[in-house]
Amino acid sequence: MSFNLEQVEISDITSNGDVLEIITQKDQRNFDFSEIINLEVNEVHQEDNTGTFATIGTIVGLIAGDFTGAISGGFSGWLASKIFSKEKLFTITFTLRNDELVSFITTSSNKDFYYQTIKNHFNDYLIKNIKSNLSLSKNWKKNFDEKIKHKQYISFSDIFVDINIITHDACEQHLNNSSIVDDENIEKISNYLLKFKKIDLERKKFNQKFIKDNLNNINLKGLIPSQKKAVLTDDDSTLINAGAGSGKTKTILHKITYLIDNNLCVPSEILILAYNRNVKEELIERIRSLKNHKLKNKLDEVAKKCVHTFHGYGVKQLRSKKNG
Repeated sequence: MSFNLEQVEISDITSNGDVLEIITQKDQRNFDFSEIINLEVNEVHQEDNTGTFATIGTIVGLIAGDFTGAISGGFSGWLASKIFSKEKLFTITFTLRNDELVSFITTSSNKDFYYQTIKNHFNDYLIKNIKSNLSLSKNWKKNFDEKIKHKQYISFSDIFVDINIITHDACEQHLNNSSIVDDENIEKISNYLLKFKKIDLERKKFNQKFIKDNLNNINLKGLIPSQKKAVLTDDDSTLINAGAGSGKTKTILHKITYLIDNNLCVPSEILILAYNRNVKEELIERIRSLKNHKLKNKLDEVAKKCVHTFHGYGVKQLRSKKNG
């Protein structure tokens, strides 16, 4: 498969909504702004042909073609005209969220213009999304003050309602490790994160006290402290990392009774997924054997309707979508 190095020389840069478009002489590459972490410009050292090829070898698309074809075809044409011209070559390299590096080539007369154009498009996107989160931040303190009245665990989304989490993560990423964000936006990001961290710290302190005050809840009887903490933690997502035989299933069963008994959910809002049928049947049997007369009907409903294997639940959703 042959490869033409004209495919990586930038000829134009535009944006379309949340997408940056890099147009080369013969191709186009699109990037979601949310995936861009950093941007660098580096000179291609032309006096060392070996080093030049090493640099060119990292450029987007070369891996997709045949290296021999790239050198024999590309070098004899496009690269040769650039290498042996008086104008210096530069790579503009994107660092993406998945640690992928994607590079394009430009000349010394265009590098500053293209670099600044990319920065301008990126900062326009970033500030637009930061403004949305900043607008929501006006309600954070009010949300917190309202939630503490209920004396229940406060989840992330209870306070930071409708926050754009992708933008939020990007702010944390870019604050101390990015050359693509303008100084003005760095200040806005800093102020935004300072406000966020202040409220989130209050939320975490409240939750720590809540867990400490509720370790003797009747639904936690028979659990060790770490299991009790797992049951009482009621955030948007909670990862329990424990080995075989450590009591994960027991913790799940107590979590079910705790949630239902404290009116934090109804049976139809519970979903329990097992890896295979044997585990599924074991879970159903253990839910039905829970000795809680007060919740018997609701626990029976959970056992009957809410326990599935991963594959079984997937099939159920596909059939429901097809019939719907």
